[in-house]
Amino acid sequence: MSPVVVRAYLLEALEFLGYFVLTATLGGAMYWLVQFRPHSEAKWYILASAGAAVVSVLYAARMYYLFRISFRRRNARAEAPEASPDATAPSTPRLSWSERIAAEQPERAARARAALAQAEAEAEAAANADDPAMSLDAIKARIAERMQSEDKEQEEARRIIEKFGGRN
Repeated sequence: MSPVVVRAYLLEALEFLGYFVLTATLGGAMYWLVQFRPHSEAKWYILASAGAAVVSVLYAARMYYLFRISFRRRNARAEAPEASPDATAPSTPRLSWSERIAAEQPERAARARAALAQAEAEAEAAANADDPAMSLDAIKARIAERMQSEDKEQEEARRIIEKFGGRN
């Protein structure tokens, strides 16, 4: 056990000893008052003594509960196999903050590209979903949109070819 834990247990034990001595003193005083000096207000002394005894018992139960928990933890720690130094994974060098950020940038960019590709695929799947209840006009409009987009792509490809490779 570490010195801090030992010190905490020692303080708990001293505190409980103080409660025990106080309770024993109160009990003895109450016995003496009731036995040798009985009077009409003796019930208050007896109640005070009983209350101190109850507090003492509750505190003792709490200490016992904490002791059992710490005892179980100690036993569990003793039963757990210790890893040998050879079995440990090789340590990776610790990176500075700028190196960590630089290492995270490609990963972040890849995640962003994957999210964008997934969003585009979902949008395209939603756009290309065949609805069996589509009317003939809706089907014609869809075909016209596809043909327009293909024409635009072909026109753009033709411009690029003319711009870079078409002229000598």
